[in-house]
Amino acid sequence: MPVSCTTGSWVWSSSLANTNVASASAAHTLHAGRAHAGAPNTCSLTGAGWVSTATFVMSGCDTSWYHLGGSYTGNCGGHDGDIIRHLAMGPNDCYNYSSHSPPGSVKKSR
Repeated sequence: MPVSCTTGSWVWSSSLANTNVASASAAHTLHAGRAHAGAPNTCSLTGAGWVSTATFVMSGCDTSWYHLGGSYTGNCGGHDGDIIRHLAMGPNDCYNYSSHSPPGSVKKSR
């Protein structure tokens, strides 16, 4: 579904190899998450893009996740249990996420 909001906090990469929005989106490792300020997990840094309808519970934050973005960019820490969604920025970055869970995450809903 289309992104419905803009966050000034950050989005996520589930791979330390993809540490910018463009590469994470192209590699299908980009995710939207609920920001500490209470923003829903349907946001992107620019307000553009698409998020999955399925949600996932993040785990393995300290080993493989990376903050991308607005107010903070860097290694993940302390976000296991956050609810996330797949995020794609360009139409060519979208693919069938229905059977793909981020590394270490657990599918929560569809």
